[in-house]
Amino acid sequence: MSSLAKEGANSLELLVSRPQVLTVSLKKQGSLGLKMKYSAASAGIIIDSVLPDGLIADWNQSHPKQIAPGDRIIALDGVTLAGKSMLEELKVRLGHMGLNIDLSILHYDIL
Repeated sequence: MSSLAKEGANSLELLVSRPQVLTVSLKKQGSLGLKMKYSAASAGIIIDSVLPDGLIADWNQSHPKQIAPGDRIIALDGVTLAGKSMLEELKVRLGHMGLNIDLSILHYDIL
């Protein structure tokens, strides 16, 4: 039994938060610097952690909204892909010098 039920609480407060879509434009070759979770058919890729070195850490340093664990990459250059397909396409595009890519990321503000 939960502690709320034991204490006889008769109300529960639930906070619902809608994500903000951030567009991250990357214009150089390199690693994203992310640990990610996905499945072959998942809707995009969930960011598990942002590493201190990488393109996303560089982007975070110059933008007020920070890409963070729990955010979800939902599109690559405006195209929605399943998790495994998106990861494969990211590897190809990030490996080519001078190739610009735009990531659409659902960002959740943590209160």
